[in-house]
Formats: sequence, C-alpha cells, structure tokens
Amino acid sequence: MIVRLNHELANVFGELPKTLFFEYRTLAATANCLASDYSQACLRWTGLDQSEGAAMPLPGPAAALPRRRIAKRNSWEFVAERQTQEPIAIIGLSGRYPQARNLDEFWLNLREGKDCITEIPGDRWSLSELYHPDRQEAISRGKSYSKWGGFVEGFAEFDPLFFKISPRDAANIDPQERLFIAACWDLLEDAGYTREQLSTRYRGQVGVFAGITKTGFALHGPELWRQGERVHPYTSFGSVANRVSYLLNLRGPSMPIDTMCSASLTAIHEACEHLLRNECELAIAGGVNLYLHPVNYIELCAQRMLSADGRCKSFGKDGDGFVPGEGVGVVLLKRLSQAIEADDQIYAVIRGTSINHGGKTNGYTVPNPTAQTELVRAAMEKAGIGARSLSYIEAHGTGTELGDPIEIAGLTQAFRRDTQDTQFCAIGSAKSNIGHLEAAAGIAGLTKVILQLRHKQLVPSLHAEELNPNIDFGKTPFVVQRALAEWKRPIIEENGTRRELPRIAGISSFGAGGSNAHIVVEEYVPPVDVERRSVVVSELQPALIVLSAKNEERLRERAEQLL
Repeated sequence: MIVRLNHELANVFGELPKTLFFEYRTLAATANCLASDYSQACLRWTGLDQSEGAAMPLPGPAAALPRRRIAKRNSWEFVAERQTQEPIAIIGLSGRYPQARNLDEFWLNLREGKDCITEIPGDRWSLSELYHPDRQEAISRGKSYSKWGGFVEGFAEFDPLFFKISPRDAANIDPQERLFIAACWDLLEDAGYTREQLSTRYRGQVGVFAGITKTGFALHGPELWRQGERVHPYTSFGSVANRVSYLLNLRGPSMPIDTMCSASLTAIHEACEHLLRNECELAIAGGVNLYLHPVNYIELCAQRMLSADGRCKSFGKDGDGFVPGEGVGVVLLKRLSQAIEADDQIYAVIRGTSINHGGKTNGYTVPNPTAQTELVRAAMEKAGIGARSLSYIEAHGTGTELGDPIEIAGLTQAFRRDTQDTQFCAIGSAKSNIGHLEAAAGIAGLTKVILQLRHKQLVPSLHAEELNPNIDFGKTPFVVQRALAEWKRPIIEENGTRRELPRIAGISSFGAGGSNAHIVVEEYVPPVDVERRSVVVSELQPALIVLSAKNEERLRERAEQLL
C-alpha cells in the first residue's frame, strides 16, 4: 500500500522520500510535512497558486501542527570530542559461521566476497514434502517457499566428556546451547584465560550474556519417542547462559536475552553496562542461532519474510526478504584501563552502546526510522564522537525493498545533525555473505568489523551490483562497499589544520518487534607510554611451546590449529 501511495504522490510532488509514511504515522503529520517542505507543489496541487491566497499556508489542522526540524551545521562542525564513559576493551573473540569453522576461514570468505548460502542440507530435514517453489501455494499449504540458508557445518558435534557432561544428558541439550558452550571455551583460550584464573584472580566475578531466540529442537521429541528412543530434547534460553556459568564456576550475572534479531548486540550492551556498574570484572557476551526444525522456515515464510531466490540483497535492487543464516559468536569484555594493566590482547574498544524501541508504528514488524536515528545518536554521544569520525557502518541490511531505505533514512538523519557531507562513510552487511543470523546477527557484524580492523581492509558487500532504486545514495553520507579495499583512516580539517582520526565503525541490529541496538567500535591504538611485554620469535630465535592432548591424533590436530 505504501509503495502505491508513494507512486501516486510522486505524480504531484516529484521525488519524495520512500520512507515518508514510516516517518509520519498520521495523515495530519504527513500533510504538515508536505505543506512545509513542498509548499509550492501543494499550492499548485490545490490551485491556490493562481488565487489571491497563493502566499498563504494551507488551511486546516496540518498548518497548525508544529514540526520538529533538525538544525543544519557546517559540514566540518563536530560534536565536542568528550569521553562520557570508560571504553570497554574486547580482549577475546571466537565464533563459527556458515562454511567457516573458525574466524580465519570466516575472514577468508569475507575477503574473497564468497556467498556462503546453500540449499538446506539433508541432515536437517527433507525438502521433498516441505518445499514448494510457488510463494502463495507454499503459504496456503503450510510449506516453505525457501530452500536456502547459511548453515554451520558440524552443528551437532560436541565432546560431552570434555565438559564433564554425560552423553545421555548432552543428547537432550539443544545444539545451540552446546555450540555456545564450545564457543565460550574457544573464547577463553583465545584470550589466554583458564578456569582457575577466572576463579582466583577474578573471584568468579564474570558475567555471561547470551542472545538466543530460536526454538524447535523439542519438536523432534514425539517422532523419536515413536521410534523407541529414550530422549527428551528441550530448549532452555536460561540454560544457555547458566550452563556456561556453572561449568566455568562463574558467579557474575548470567542471563539469556531475546529481543529477536537484536539479541546479541543487546547482550553486548548489557555486558558493557554491568562492567561499567562494577557488577562484574569480565563479561562473556554474544549470541547463537541454529535452524533445527522445518517449522522455523514455515513460520518465516508465512510472514513473507524470506527471500524467494536465496540471495540476501543488502541495499541491492529487487530485494524481497532475507535468507536464514546460522552461527555463534562471543566476545570477552573488560574495562579498557584494566585490560591495559593486565597486558591483555585488545582487538578493539567499544566506545558507546545504545538500545531502544521503535514504539507504535504502522505494523508490529515495521521499523521506525526516527527511533533508529535517536538510537545511533545516543551511541555516538556516549562515545563522544561526531558523525564525521565514523568511516564504516555495518548495517542491519536485511535486503528488503523498504526496510533498507528506512535504515538509510534513520542513519542519514543521525549523521545530518553533524554534517551535510555526502558519501564519506562506507556501509555494508555480512548478511549478504552468510544470511541473517537473527539472534547472532549482531555478533556476526561485530566480528566482521573486528576482522576488518585487524587487517585494515573493507570487504565487499554482495548482491548490490545494482543498488536499491528507492535509495538515493548520492544524497546520503554512505557508499555501499562493493569491492575489497584498504580501510584508510579519515582525515578531517578543523580550524585550518588536518587531523587523522582512528578507524571507527558503527554496528546496527534491529529486532522485528521494534527492539533496536547500536554500538560504536574503534580500533585500539596503544598509548605511547604503554609498552607491551612481548617475545620476538623467528627461525634464529625460536620459542618452545608445550602442547597437550588426550592422544597423538588430537595432539597433531592441535599443533596444526596453532600453526
């Protein structure tokens, strides 16, 4: 309906924002916008331009309504650089994503612009009875019109005895929970921490914040019981976080978070807030998402959310929905001052986080660009930076005809409060590579940003050879990143002097029910007075590293992983 309304109004007003009816929810507010921003067109439309009253505003309630205006600033004017809170250091990182069992493989896929979407694997469920290519027919018959997704290989692999869990108990635990446990162990190995250190040095004051939203594992129970299996599969969101705390003897906050597709970024926001309130000394935060039953696809298709051709066209032409994706990712967080004091590795720093809700909109799953604007502004203000300091945005970018324009409208309004400059900030979305990971989408985007910071490169966003015609990128601060390129630090001119800024990125994640999250991440540049304790290793100056494993095969595998 909104597409048709936009088309009709274009005949009168010419080019109008495609997001007009998302920004103004009532006819009075819409009329007021048109009367104030397109007054001449309104006068021509009503014939008042040919009468004595041509110079007068339109009559009626619309002319009396106050309309909030955003003050325009000089293009090089910045929000005062002020740090309102201590940054949070990211000192550990782990994850698994479609066609990537580790982050090295994930980076390779991103750098090469690889589309990791495949047909649904046979070890999930059979397509023969559950798939129909015709959208209407599939929905009417309770089937899926999509047969594509980004899937985690070996999603059910788990070593229960390593974690001192009985195999029978492990078989009942949702694979999402098992995957999250393994990712948390990898995370601590990456950061160089042991269970003993967490219990002694930090007195167990470590929080666990887990984003998760998918169910369906328990639905396999009845069929397995008919086959005589003595199993009781279940999904418990609380257990995803609680079991990590239990296994690692952690006594900080332990909570699952389900805000739909913004769950993992919201988990990171909560972790940062708890650290800043001294409610824990370390925090594990992230999310997990698996599609374990065909009902997940059937429900999404019933809401017409999925792409019909298996491509997630973030900011591209003909975007008709998202492609489901799987993955798990976690970060280990600590206050920056404490991380420097402990000589931790620091991947990047979180300068600011923000969450909010879109409130009442034109529909339960319809986003609110104004709320997204306020969300981004709040994170920037916490970070103490202006829009011109940002050089990359990892967008939500689900690849829908009007969802993407709404996101660009919200971002543009947020940036316009600082600068009128155009096309200075790159934008992209990992969804174009791996699909929409729902609860794990935010952590996937953050991981992509961290890897880009590490390699000082911006990777291509796929399926955007032709851009969404509903977005005029030339009038926005953004350029879709469509090729591998160096991530250059921005240079700004201020009071006649040129200054180099660090690489700073924003990451957005929006839940279908209106829950929004945004974080601002900056590359870590060690202070000049901080010297890291390091050992130079070379062929002439080798180092001895002791490895252990349960048998020779595993020992060789561990050595290959380290290599």
